[in-house]
Order: sequence, then C-alpha cells, then structure tokens
Amino acid sequence: MLSWLVLALGLGSALSLFVRTGTALARSCAVLVMLALAVAALVPPRPERVQAEASVAIACSQVPSSGGLAERIATLLANAPLPAPQVALLGDGSPLERVAALAAMRAGPRRGDVIAVWNGPLADAAETSSPLAGRSYTTTAPLPFAPESLSLEAATAPRAGRPLRLLASVDGAVAALSARLVTDNAAVHHEQAVVLPVSGSAAVDLSPPEEGSVAVLLECDLPPHRITRTGSFAVRASESVLVLEPTGTIAGALTAQGLTVRAVSSLPADLSDFDAVVLGQPLPVDVQRQLVQAVDDGLGLFVFGSGLQQDGEPLRALLPITVLPRAGAGAGDGPGEGEKAPVPEPTEEPRPPEPQKDPAGVHADDPQVPADGPVEVDRHALAMVFVIDRSGSMGTRVIGGGTKMSYAKTSARQTALALMEGDEVALITFGDDDQARVEMPLTSAVDRDAVEQGIARLAHSNERTYLDHGLVRARELLLASTAAVRHVVVLTDGEVWDQELVLRKRTNTMRKEGITVSMVSIVDEGTLATFQGMAERVVRDGGGLFLPVRDARVVPQLVSAEVVRALDRVGRKPNGTGDAPSQMPPQPLPPDPPTAQKPEKPTPRVDDPAIAEGDRELRLQAVASSPLLLPELVEWPSLRDAVTTNAHRSAHVLLVAGEDGLPVLVYGNRGLGRIGVFAADLAGADAVRLREEASFSARLSQWVTASLRALPEGRSEVLSTATVEPPAPLPREVALMAAMSGSPPLPIEQLELPPPLQTIVHRSQVPSWALGAAFLLLGLAFVEWWTVRRAS
Repeated sequence: MLSWLVLALGLGSALSLFVRTGTALARSCAVLVMLALAVAALVPPRPERVQAEASVAIACSQVPSSGGLAERIATLLANAPLPAPQVALLGDGSPLERVAALAAMRAGPRRGDVIAVWNGPLADAAETSSPLAGRSYTTTAPLPFAPESLSLEAATAPRAGRPLRLLASVDGAVAALSARLVTDNAAVHHEQAVVLPVSGSAAVDLSPPEEGSVAVLLECDLPPHRITRTGSFAVRASESVLVLEPTGTIAGALTAQGLTVRAVSSLPADLSDFDAVVLGQPLPVDVQRQLVQAVDDGLGLFVFGSGLQQDGEPLRALLPITVLPRAGAGAGDGPGEGEKAPVPEPTEEPRPPEPQKDPAGVHADDPQVPADGPVEVDRHALAMVFVIDRSGSMGTRVIGGGTKMSYAKTSARQTALALMEGDEVALITFGDDDQARVEMPLTSAVDRDAVEQGIARLAHSNERTYLDHGLVRARELLLASTAAVRHVVVLTDGEVWDQELVLRKRTNTMRKEGITVSMVSIVDEGTLATFQGMAERVVRDGGGLFLPVRDARVVPQLVSAEVVRALDRVGRKPNGTGDAPSQMPPQPLPPDPPTAQKPEKPTPRVDDPAIAEGDRELRLQAVASSPLLLPELVEWPSLRDAVTTNAHRSAHVLLVAGEDGLPVLVYGNRGLGRIGVFAADLAGADAVRLREEASFSARLSQWVTASLRALPEGRSEVLSTATVEPPAPLPREVALMAAMSGSPPLPIEQLELPPPLQTIVHRSQVPSWALGAAFLLLGLAFVEWWTVRRAS
C-alpha cells in the first residue's frame, strides 16, 4: 500500500504544479489532501506476534499406508493444537536415503523438520555419509539379531542311509530360543523341536533314507515376530566301495555294515562313482597306474594281503609301508610268494637253570662282562650322551629367571663334575627331522675346557621336535665306546613329533646293544597325557626311566640322580663320594643270572622258517588311541602270519604284531587320497582268529571308511533365504537410520508433531481509506483538467 500512496502523491503533486486552470482554493485543498496522505504514508508498520502452522516432511521406507503410519499421523493431527501443522508423507518404496534427501530439499535449511520412519523393509539399504533427517522412528520394535544369524550347518557329508548331524545355532541372542526344524524330501517329512542355546549349537541327528534334495525350514519364534529360514541340501548315495578280492569274504562283511559294495574281479575304467577301493589281489602294472592316479585325485584305498603287489611296481611305491623280504626269499619278493622253508620237528623246551642271586652292585639287566682276564678301568667306566631339545620353547624363561636351556647346560656341567677319569660325556641336540647335531663328541669327563666349550655351543632355535635322529646319532657314538655302562639321557620340554612305533623300535634295539635310554621332560598343563604314556613306553623299551617335571629348576637334580643310577650299575659312586675305579680291587663281573620263572614261549617271528604255519602266533597290539580301534579289546586276536614291513615316518600306525612290533594296520596320505594297509591276508588263513572276533565286520567297516574319498560338503551352511513375519527392522536397517538422523531410532509411539510456530508480523498503520482517497484525488484532478481544457 505504501508504494501506491507514494505513486498517488507524486501524480497529485505533478498535477497541482502544472495544472493552473483551477481556482486557488481548489488547488489549496488538493495540496492539503496530498500532504495528509504523505503523512499517513510515513507512519511506520506496527510489529505483531502471531502463531503460524508448522511444516514437517516424513520420509517413509515404504508407502505411507504401510505399518499403520498414516493412521498414527491422522490421530496426531486430530489432537494437535491449532493451527495444525502441515504434514507431507513421502515414500513409494524407493530407498529411504533417497526419500529422505528429497524431504530435506523440500524442508530447505530446516533439517529438523525432516523425520525418517521405518514402516517396512528398506529397499536396497546403503550406507549414508551424512545426516539427512532430524529424527527417526520405527513402527515396530527392531530385531535383536539378523535373521541370517540363524544358522544350520551339516557337520557331516549327507549320505543316503547314513547318520547326518545338523548343527543349529543363533548368534546375538540374549536368551535361549525355541525353534522348529522341518526337513522334507520325496520320502520322509520330519519335524523336530530344537532349543537354540545362547552360545554353541544344538545337534540334530537325521538319517536321510535316499539320495536327492532335502528341503529344510528352521522357524524361530520371537514374539510378536516369527523368523523363518529355508534352504536345502543334497544327499549323495551311500558310500560306494569297490572290492577286488576273490573269496567274497570282505565284500560280505562290508555289505553287512550297510555299505554300498560292488565286488568285481577287475578294476573298471571309470572310478569316479566310487569312494574307496578295497584291494586284496594282484593287479597288472597298467591297471596299478590307473589306480595310483585315482588315489592321487582323492579316491580312498585299503589294501591287504596280495593286494600289496610286488616290489618295484607302481602301487607298492604308493603305500605308507616298506615291505621287507622274507627269510629264504629273494629281495623284491612279494607278500606270500615263494616256498616256505622246511619246518623241522619241534624240539623239547630246555629246562631253565637254577636262579642265582645278583652279586652286590650288579644287576641282571647290565651288559655281560667276560669272567676271565683282568678287569680294566673301562670295565667300570661310564659313557653318557645328553640328547637335548633345541626347539624355540627351550629359550623360554621360567621361575628363577633362567631359561630351560640354561638348566640343561647346568645338568651337563654337573654330570661332568660327578664323573672321573675314564668316563666320557657327549652332547647332541635335536630339532627338525633328520637335523640332529653332535655339539660335542664323546669327550673325557675330566677335560673341563672341552666340556665347557661343548656346553657353550648349546642354544635354542626356531625348530620342531623330532627325537629319532638324535637317538641315531647317540647310538653311533656309544657303539664305538668300550665303557661298561652306556647311557642316553634325553632332555626335552614337550611332545616329540615322531611316531611312537619308530621310537620304541629304536630304543628297544639300543637296549639289546647294551645302550639304555632315559628321558627328563619339562611338562605343564598343556602337555598331553598321551605323550607321557608314549614316553613311558619308549624309555621302558630302552631300559630307562621317564621323569616328568613341572619346575625346570629341578632338572639338574633329576639328571644327577640318573648319573648316580648309572654309576651304581658298576658299583661306583659319583666323584667325591666314593673310591675311584682305579682304587677298586680288580673283580670279574659274572654274567647275567637267569630269572627264576619258567620262560614263556616266545612269539615266533613272521620270517622264522623254523616255525610251522599252524604254530605261528603273532599277537596283535594297539599302539595308538583311535576310534578306528573301537570297541576296545582286553586282548587282541593273534595272526598266523603277516607281511614283514617297516612303516614310513609320516605313517600312522594303529596295530602291530609280534614281539618285533611289525606294523600291521597303517594309514597314510597320498595326494588327495588316503591309503589304509593291513599287512596280512584278511580273507585267508592269516586272520582266521581276527575274523572270528564278534566285531570284525564293524571294525573292517571303520577301517575302510577311514580311507573314503574326502567330500567338500562337510560343515557347510544349509540355509539360504530368510523372512520375518510381521516385518521388523533388522540390525543393519537400524544402523542406517541411526546414521541418517544422528541418533538411534525411537518407537513410533514417541512421535510428536511440532506445535504451531511463533512468528512476528509487521502490520502497516496507514488507514485503509488512504488508498481510495488517493485515487479519488487523482480522479478529481483529471476531471478538473478535462473541464478546463474543453472550456478553452
């Protein structure tokens, strides 16, 4: 209005100045009216405080009608104070961040007027880098965990007719949840209630009856929601085993255990449909090459008897054992080949001599010393070899501040001080396989400088713990010694990596050669009980003691005790506690006295041609703890015969036979395949007593299945899709909304519309008639001008 008044005033002034046709009175009135209008136009506007309606833009994750959001907004508007706010509901199922960005553009600089609401699953939820809304809400309570946290894994490969274990678990739950598992295929519909623990998993055992696809549904109630995950897994046919063995005995035993067995007389060209081959007969060389390639690609193989093939053939090189020639047979003869030597009539067992009492200071297990001739100093001398672990853990500091290796050095030093002229000491360290080192050869114990130099060379390094090569080097040194007592002390701080059978055969051989072996081991809570049991058996075969100790500071005392025990065998005491050997009167040592009991009949050796076939008794003995040897037997049946073998170092030996510990049941890996060997004819006369054992079929089934083809399906996720009814915000959606608004979303019940806005309005004080008066004045001036013009 002010602009119009200014315009009227200007026009009126112009007309008053340039139009002089009127009387002076009329022009004076016009000027006065214009002055009044000018005064009215100059009055400033008056400010007033008024209420205006608020404006809010709500960005929805779905269309506004979803989740009852529209009804909630209508209720809030009905109860809102006047003037009611203006509400714009935006959402068409597009990604929420896109809808919120449009709402923010609509709101302009007032980001607080933008509200993000979850009223349905987010479409293509993505991370946002900056806030787009002032607040966020959800129409239903969020889920505490993602539906994908419900997991169902197959712990074993699904096989038709075989037990299948499924492991159900949930990650993120705060309490145990009740669930329902449904499996369905063409033959069987199975439902089972499952309680999902807060941590760990619940096991569900099934037995799919046939091969094919099995649909799986896992439902979990989390009121008011129900989470459902679905998926499927494929059930393969039962393990298919190909058996090549002419008698049919092995095929029948495996069939009785539920294995799918195909007995054939020759190897088929395609082996891809089979999981393992059981071989008990010779094969042509070209067929052996085919089988070797299949095993390298993953096929399992279990061989026995004549299935071991001939020396130099492709399959023989694949086995985890070395077949030794029989007595009376040429090198390279295969198992069971050649004529056995004539068997003489058994002779009457000799009568045992009368028992004699051990002389003072002499024990029955001491090496024999000739009774004639003078006794020299070395007849009472001691040769001791320390075989010391140099693995990295020997550098660990223990109570007292020293390292384990430092106490090993102290033990060697105190041993040398306890010995005298004529005694010898050697130091050997062991670590990686075949890497034992002679740090100090057999050296006179009184040569203190040489001993100290050898001890100074002892140090730990980042290596593993293979003991056997250290025993080999110790044996080489002691076989060259003429000392009356030759003793090995092994110092280690943990489990050794060698096979038990290898170490037991080594120490047993050394004992027969007059070399005894003891072991001092630093153990702790993590040391396996199986290692201690194995160590006891190893040193028992070596004629020594196993001395476990938890405090490394006690090691020197234990080693000193071993020195005293070794010296006691020749009637001596440590240096400084008794007479020197040179001061002792020369006395011959009598031979070992026989025991008082009637000697037991020894177990015949497998390669002894002097034993009749019917008299062979090779007692089986378990040398490892394994599920493949269940059910446990107090006494294993004996074999009538077995193939003379040696197991490779990397092989896993489960059963041995006879006093010599011939490896019988052995497993090893080749490429992707696993090979099992039974070094006797399981289907023939060799294993008659073993087949008569009640659990033979079950044992054989375990031995064969242990070599089955490895399947990748084991421990695999079964479920794929997930649904939630009714829909609820997922953790990732809650995180997105929190990023959009700068704070976690609130329940929709806490949503409040903004109150009316308080604003200032500037109202003009010019009278409402001023504009009309201005135009009236203009009209009068125009009429006056027109009238005067016509009169002239």
